Amino acid sequence: MSSTLRRLLAQRLRCVTRRGARDSGFSLIEVIVAMSLFVIAATAGALAILNNQHSSLLSQQKVRAANLAQSYLAAIVPGQPLPTNLASTTSDGYQVDVSFSPSTSTCNMGSTRAVSVLVYAPNAAAGAAPITRADSVVSC
Repeated sequence: MSSTLRRLLAQRLRCVTRRGARDSGFSLIEVIVAMSLFVIAATAGALAILNNQHSSLLSQQKVRAANLAQSYLAAIVPGQPLPTNLASTTSDGYQVDVSFSPSTSTCNMGSTRAVSVLVYAPNAAAGAAPITRADSVVSC
């Protein structure tokens, strides 16, 4: 009985060993699913990085535009004649539009003028909205 039991156990062990060897490794479906999940995760990560870079560029442009608008407003000195040599395009491509209201060239002493400075992004399309706008009132 003991030899029969050993023989049955050995036979059973061989079957289990063969079946285990056959089941080791990954099937083609498992590899394809794993690669698909990796591609989806990598694409999501890459899109997040690109979106972050774009937001950073927009923030830099807004800060630069705000600084430009403030510098143009600072060039207008109360009590002095209104400047006429304000550049319309800066060296780094920002377009600056300065307007006075009322738009007359003379400014009588004691009167005020509304000043509006609009700054557009470099290479902005025609009709694009300004990045920033700065308004002020100056006295003559």
